[in-house]
Amino acid sequence: MSSGEDDDFIPTEEEPHDSPPAHILLRRPSEHTSEVVPPRSAKKARYVPKTTQARIPTDLPSVVSLKKSLSKKLMGTDITENLSLRVCKAAFLMQENYLLEKRKTSTKNGRKVKPAKIQARGCELFGISPPTYCAILSNYLKDRTAYASGKFRDGRSGNRSVKETRIPDTLGVQILVREFIRGKRAKRERVTARQVLDHLVSVNIISVETREDGVMSPKAFATAYRSVQRWLKKNSYNRGRRTGNLVMKESVILHKHRFLRRFWANRNAPPEEQLREVMLGESYIHQHYHRDDDSPWDPTDEQDIQVGKVPAKGRRCCFAAAIQGSNPRVAVAIENQDKAGLLDGTVWSFCPQKKGDHTGDYHKVFNGKNFVAWFRDKLLPNLRQPSLIMMDSAKYHLTYGDDVPKPSKMKKEECVTFLQMNEVEIPEGATAMELKAMVKKHIREDVPFECERLAREEGHEVLLTPPYHSDLQPIELVWAMVKGAVGRQYNNETTLELVHQRLLAQFDRLQTSGHDSIAGMIQKCAETSLKFLQELEADDEVDIDDDDDDDDDEGDSQDDDNEVSDDNDSEEAPPEGTEEPWTDSEMEDV
Repeated sequence: MSSGEDDDFIPTEEEPHDSPPAHILLRRPSEHTSEVVPPRSAKKARYVPKTTQARIPTDLPSVVSLKKSLSKKLMGTDITENLSLRVCKAAFLMQENYLLEKRKTSTKNGRKVKPAKIQARGCELFGISPPTYCAILSNYLKDRTAYASGKFRDGRSGNRSVKETRIPDTLGVQILVREFIRGKRAKRERVTARQVLDHLVSVNIISVETREDGVMSPKAFATAYRSVQRWLKKNSYNRGRRTGNLVMKESVILHKHRFLRRFWANRNAPPEEQLREVMLGESYIHQHYHRDDDSPWDPTDEQDIQVGKVPAKGRRCCFAAAIQGSNPRVAVAIENQDKAGLLDGTVWSFCPQKKGDHTGDYHKVFNGKNFVAWFRDKLLPNLRQPSLIMMDSAKYHLTYGDDVPKPSKMKKEECVTFLQMNEVEIPEGATAMELKAMVKKHIREDVPFECERLAREEGHEVLLTPPYHSDLQPIELVWAMVKGAVGRQYNNETTLELVHQRLLAQFDRLQTSGHDSIAGMIQKCAETSLKFLQELEADDEVDIDDDDDDDDDEGDSQDDDNEVSDDNDSEEAPPEGTEEPWTDSEMEDV
């Protein structure tokens, strides 16, 4: 071979070299031979793809070993300040998950697993380029070293200076944008980045070049609009369909306010006038409910790899009970009956029939008939003093007695008779549908449901907790503790009867030694309700101040208002006190 520019790329025997020539790097490892063939041109030989992928081991033990060695390096370091170690940790973790999934799937049905695309995912996660990713990972795989970036560390420190942006990334701007978007969402209005841009321009946060006619120039608008989009994305704003309700219904908010007022009015009353707090509820537990998710396991052990279908949840064991707070009329509770704890004789547990008509939600296992019977025969006889009974707004809790008519099954004449007996004014020419709606509204507003009527006869009071506020019900914490204790005893030989026995054993244990635990749960929910009440009072003070400011403005500008046309005076305000009755869906506790 003639000595030319190709001699720079093909080493001779006398010339030592540390790495293979460039044209060999372009070949696959299987194509390496002892004979070296020169490239066609030097330009092509000099080219080395920048997207070369770092080769991570493909066997699970090697990956686990790399992960363990990396964990030792992470001891005593702040991983959030070290990009290199974060990249390596993520790569090894993704490779391990891929190999586990591959082994699990091949053992199960022989189906192939899609490639993990670790490099692409890593570059996307950390915002780095493929060459940088390969350099970091290859460096660690070669000699187990990594750059330690960050303050007070060796290696690359990076540019951590604050860069100037068009939209200031300050707390004030974040609050300004958040309140603007929240105000729009509260009214269920559509919000776009263009509206956010107009709002920032109106408050002089940013400026956009305009033409002579006052319209933004296309180029200036495009750059400003893109800046707003980037700022919203940086501050974790999402776009598109949202899950759940945008805002809480007004009826639920009013229900929450009434609950807080009555709850704390009872607590702030003198001890001799306070009602003892009683909380009740229902729940269920599956046969195969277990709590072994926190158990250690070996990813290389075949026993820990699930083969076949996951066992079904199994049948349910339903239960209900009531707890009570400490006796407010006793300064120091010494007797168990004066302490907070499980109410004697109120535990109700059963396993529904296997082929019963109660498929779906566990609430369908309970109905108004059996709940009223439990309320009348189990709960009320065990209350030894006037109590404030708190329960949720489940539909079977709000069952009416047999003497209360059902509006949907009433005829027009029956509706008229019922309304006249209850001294309700009937408009002329009212249709049967309108009369049924009036009967339904009267029953919901003035007729107590059966449990409330029974409680009043015994000198007690019923208080319904607002929907979607399980944090105000300490009975939910009791269910979590009881079900967790039962789930930790699960094994492959557990049957439904055994689950039922363990459940009753936990209730017996709670009856004897659960006074302090239940007292702490009640106190925790009381602190949560106090926080809600303080927020409510703060909002009321803000509303009062705003009303005073509005009155002053109206007094100052009274003369100006007289000059404006009187179109607003002709508008009729909605009548006070009008509120639509709750629907059945709002009365249910989801």
